[in-house]
Amino acid sequence: MIDGREFQMLKKMIEIYDSIEDIITCFSMVIGIGVMFIGVVARYVFNSPLTFVDEVGPIFLAWSSLIGYSVALRNDEHIKMDVFYNTVHTSKLKHAMIIFSYFCGLLFTLFMLVYGYKTMLLQYKMHRATPILGIPVWSYYLVIPFSGAIMSLRYIVMIFNFFHKTEKEG
Repeated sequence: MIDGREFQMLKKMIEIYDSIEDIITCFSMVIGIGVMFIGVVARYVFNSPLTFVDEVGPIFLAWSSLIGYSVALRNDEHIKMDVFYNTVHTSKLKHAMIIFSYFCGLLFTLFMLVYGYKTMLLQYKMHRATPILGIPVWSYYLVIPFSGAIMSLRYIVMIFNFFHKTEKEG
């Protein structure tokens, strides 16, 4: 059992992690949009395209999107299809639907983790690099297993919290 002091330390660590996740998401989005904007201005205003923009911009946007999904999970603001959920009137069936969606999300993110890692490893073994800047391609693929891991943890916490909450209610 966790005592009060350990619980406070754990809570503080989670808050720090959440802040780091927010910073990575925000930083990646600002840099990605900024680089893409600079590329558009260079191309259409100065008629001098910057070729590196096509290599750098999308990776930052991918990081912001995939890490941002973890932030959305944390705040329970992820995309939900509640057409069926709203038509159900029994709490047991609603609970089953919630758990089913959490387990489907967990399964998908574990799939991202495993196969994202395999894909990243394949790129690493092939020693591929981007044509303009020579950035190792495996570093682009790193976001997939990383985001799969953090989203899997989010789903595990959501499942734990759901069962903990229903135990207290029932």
